Amino acid sequence: MKNTLLFIIGIILLVSEGVYANATATNLNSGQWVFVLHILVIYLVYITWYSDKWISLIYALLFGLIFDISNAGIIGVYAVIFPFIVYGCLLIKDATESQLLLTVNAVAIGAVFVVEALVYLEYSILGQIDMALPDFLLYRLVPTLLFNTIVALFCGYPFMRLCKEKSQFGS
Repeated sequence: MKNTLLFIIGIILLVSEGVYANATATNLNSGQWVFVLHILVIYLVYITWYSDKWISLIYALLFGLIFDISNAGIIGVYAVIFPFIVYGCLLIKDATESQLLLTVNAVAIGAVFVVEALVYLEYSILGQIDMALPDFLLYRLVPTLLFNTIVALFCGYPFMRLCKEKSQFGS
């Protein structure tokens, strides 16, 4: 029952990403730079780090499906990528055994990198995107990583506290 709040917050963050994408599609992203918000990925990393592994995998699958239905053009992309990210974070968590906020933020930014790279790869293979790799790296990946680093720095501590307090299995 305690994990319900974690799920509700995740849904709110998922909706926030969609609202941000719609609000900035014409304003912030009108130039060459593209700033993609991945606060849900950052949140999933925190759930993975400070909650039960099964809860994080279930939430990753559910959030991925919901994200695909609401925001993505191809169903199944994020439903596969989010659990993959969570599994990778579980491996890193077990290898490092670190609870430092800086470590979790670094893993979260790495997860954002992997999500962006995999989505670009899949969409380019399927012919859904026509952006060249150098343009993707310069105009989308770098600004997105910098933007999400700032988001992770601001949201990391509240996410950590929330996950530790509301999870039945918190560390």
